[in-house]
Amino acid sequence: MKTETWVNYLIYILLGILFVICITFLCLFNFRDSSPEDLNIKVENGLVTITTTQETKGYGYTFKFRDEQNEILVKTDSPMLEYNEDVIAQGVEVGKKYSVSVAVNGEIDAGKSFYSKEVEWISQIFLKKPEVNISENIISWNQIENADAYDIYYTHEGAILKERTTEPSLKLEELKGGKSDIYVIAVSSKAYYLQSMQSNKLEGIKIVHEIPPVRMVSFNKNNTLLSISLLEKIDAFSLYLDDKVYKVVDFEYSNNVITCNIDYVFSNQTRVGVKPLAVDEYNKCTSEPVFITII
Repeated sequence: MKTETWVNYLIYILLGILFVICITFLCLFNFRDSSPEDLNIKVENGLVTITTTQETKGYGYTFKFRDEQNEILVKTDSPMLEYNEDVIAQGVEVGKKYSVSVAVNGEIDAGKSFYSKEVEWISQIFLKKPEVNISENIISWNQIENADAYDIYYTHEGAILKERTTEPSLKLEELKGGKSDIYVIAVSSKAYYLQSMQSNKLEGIKIVHEIPPVRMVSFNKNNTLLSISLLEKIDAFSLYLDDKVYKVVDFEYSNNVITCNIDYVFSNQTRVGVKPLAVDEYNKCTSEPVFITII
């Protein structure tokens, strides 16, 4: 009886040793001798990617995001992890500082490699790209989450100009007149929300610019010097005198103020009116003239 007991013990011991040998064999089979190569974080072409060139036999990768309080593990089949809404949903917050590393998975957890060297990273993500439409001389686009403003880029006389708005639409008349190609980029004041890729491009759009009205008019009767305060530079204006309208193109311009001499015999209570004048089909002025009375 005593011999039988020892035999049973011996069988259990042998089975245990065999189990340990099997586990060790599996670990050695799956174990990577070294940790993955250092991570490479790229921010380009509308994507934020975290990549290692370490190859795997088909068991995938575990990317670890460590902050002061937590560790978040994100598993993937690819050596490149795109930082997107899916990763954010797993707890990797935008604008937060992380120490990032990666391990190559084994067939079992014991076969996982060591983690790579950590890379410090403040998580960033690109804003979504707007989709631009045009209707009745108004361009509009979808509201982009986390965007503070939108930059409208358009061609004008061989240059690319920019206009910024906080609204998801803009009247074309607010842009400089001409034939233009137009696209929109969403932007944010927060550095971790990167500006979007450019929207679809509207090509060959005719823009008819609305010239703003005159701000103020003054006249010096002693030297017949007329001064006109404007919101933007103009090429010509209409001058109203004694029920007659004159086109004026010869004047001095500086800091949004036009000055010109008027060769005219003024009487008391003469009314002088001024209105910006559109000189081509790409400009218009629908405002009323601004009048002053000369005493």
